[in-house]
Amino acid sequence: VVLDDIFYFGDYFGYFDQKQLDWLKQDLSFVEKGKTVVVFTHIPPYNKQHERQGFTEPNPGLVVVNRELLYKILEPYKSFIITGHMHESEYLTDGGSEIHVCGAVCGAWWTGPICNDGTPNGYLVYNAKGSGLSWQYKSAGFDINHQMRVYKNVRELPDKILANVWTVDNNWEVNWYEDGMKKGRMERILAQDPLAIELQFGKDLPKRIPAVEPAFTDHIFSAEVAGSGKEIIVEAIDRWGRIYTEKIII
Repeated sequence: VVLDDIFYFGDYFGYFDQKQLDWLKQDLSFVEKGKTVVVFTHIPPYNKQHERQGFTEPNPGLVVVNRELLYKILEPYKSFIITGHMHESEYLTDGGSEIHVCGAVCGAWWTGPICNDGTPNGYLVYNAKGSGLSWQYKSAGFDINHQMRVYKNVRELPDKILANVWTVDNNWEVNWYEDGMKKGRMERILAQDPLAIELQFGKDLPKRIPAVEPAFTDHIFSAEVAGSGKEIIVEAIDRWGRIYTEKIII
């Protein structure tokens, strides 16, 4: 199902008009309860960017103000809402629906190879099998197994390694190894992606659109490297058990 949730009234905000909601309710009346329903919109019904920025309420141009009406219609089903708009990646559940905020092919408006949160320019690839749905992010110019970027010697956190795992949700597991020995889970933190800082931070960057700035994101993982190890491997395991790894030399 594709819905238009961009409503103009002097400026735009996220909104489902009653005509669409009535149509969707009628259309889904022919679908057996419990089935999987996938809805595509541009603006995500909800996201937590405002919380990451320190605000208590979201900008109405970045969420759907009457999203509860959609959630009520989708309540009898297993529902996924696939969205964009934010030029960031976020995977969350709200109102009983899984919401995917899918980065952007253009990244941060064609200013470079990444979005504001460090997600590579790219798109999600979905696989539907029966009532199940699985997905992977496809970064432009990379193999589909490229699912993270690992950093060392970050200026603000010199004793830590960081991993940006852009498609992560609460069903993933992110571990780290030092010289082949498993050290444990990495800590999920709120931070800016180091590459995004390098390419986008400051009034003169990026050159094409200097107003673009790196975003705070919570798909950054951290671990303190206190030993004398030389090789660090970060391992991310998604909800289907697929394993992705990246290696750096200290």
